[in-house]
Amino acid sequence: LWQLAGKRFRLADARISGLSLYAHKYDSTAANWNIFSSEKEDKQDDPSDLPWISVGSFLIDGTPTVYYTDRTDTLAARLSFDSFSLKGAAKLGFESGTFSLKGLSMSLDSLLLDYFTPSNDINASVDALTLQNPARDNYRLKLDAAALARLGELGTFDVPVHLDGSLYCDNKRGEMLLETENFGGEVAYIPLMINGLADFTHDGTKIDLNLNVDDCDLAGILDRYVRQFVPAVSDFLTDVRLDMDVKAKGMLGGSRIPAIEASMHIPSSNLAYLPMNLCTDCELELDASLSERKVLDAVIHSLKVNGDGLGLNLKGDVSNLLGQWKLNAGVDASAALGTVSRFLPDSLGIDASGNLQLNATASVTKNELKTLKFNDSSLDGVLSSDCIGFAMPGDTLAASAYSPQIRLGVSKGNIVASVDADSIYFERAGLSANVRA
Repeated sequence: LWQLAGKRFRLADARISGLSLYAHKYDSTAANWNIFSSEKEDKQDDPSDLPWISVGSFLIDGTPTVYYTDRTDTLAARLSFDSFSLKGAAKLGFESGTFSLKGLSMSLDSLLLDYFTPSNDINASVDALTLQNPARDNYRLKLDAAALARLGELGTFDVPVHLDGSLYCDNKRGEMLLETENFGGEVAYIPLMINGLADFTHDGTKIDLNLNVDDCDLAGILDRYVRQFVPAVSDFLTDVRLDMDVKAKGMLGGSRIPAIEASMHIPSSNLAYLPMNLCTDCELELDASLSERKVLDAVIHSLKVNGDGLGLNLKGDVSNLLGQWKLNAGVDASAALGTVSRFLPDSLGIDASGNLQLNATASVTKNELKTLKFNDSSLDGVLSSDCIGFAMPGDTLAASAYSPQIRLGVSKGNIVASVDADSIYFERAGLSANVRA
């Protein structure tokens, strides 16, 4: 029963069981809930702050269900849950735009939502949702939920959500400060942890947040959510896992964005390209930053790929990636021609042997690459080998080069190359030639 004592309303105990609600929208002007509005509304003053409202025990059970239909959009929805319980005290301030809660404890059990349109269906479930207020302005939230979306030609997507953590919420100034500590879980199979604050002010939102993703199954994410849009993902088989840290600090609102720093790490992982039966081991270490002026920079500390006769070690950085970028890079690469040649079409009839080694550093800008005028670019590279050989058995042709070397550079805005070798040997149908440098 409701009790009024001084400036406090108290609901000692209440229970609603087996509730069913039906909401129907017929067109833009007619709906069955219009019975709650009068044709003539009296002019009222702005509402004042409500007194404290305390609830001793409030329970809704018996699988309450809400049905909604909309003839104009030919959609329908159904929402039901096993039970909902609430206790605690609340005070709402309409004039100040604030609210206060004391001793809040809320629990929602087994909620189901079905949403239907002619082309799409969405099924969402909340296994459990609890919100507790153990101390003033401090809250503990736990959520276990999932959504299954059938989006026509786009396919079906499963999005589970598991969250658990502590929140601090202060809105007594007419603005709101939200702070998290070790708040995380898993969203769409991505494990995450959030720490920091968001201060919602009249001038914008001040952000100081850290997001951590630890040991994420990136291969599973690609298979569940990307493969349907990019079928070529099915050509790859991998066990790649991802670690990532993101920091955001600054103002968000209008044209302003906070400064963002991100680091990404992919430990040694297997990557196979099935159509060519190519198996490699790869790893990546990457940092990126986006300034408040929207300047994006990236640094590749290490990109390594090794396997099936191929080797790659790349380092570099890119500045102003969203504008007139500049790239600095260094690369060490190797290829065992005898192994790599198996990827050539059989119709070419070419056999190769020997090892190639590339060592190069380069610097280039977006404009130079577009105009192919490399006046301010730099390139210093050497492609070399102890000995390489090529043969075409079907044409009885063979060639070998001893200590070949190709040196790459830039001169007068153009890329130049010089070729050198100790000796080159040719043979065909019993005839041979030997050329020495």
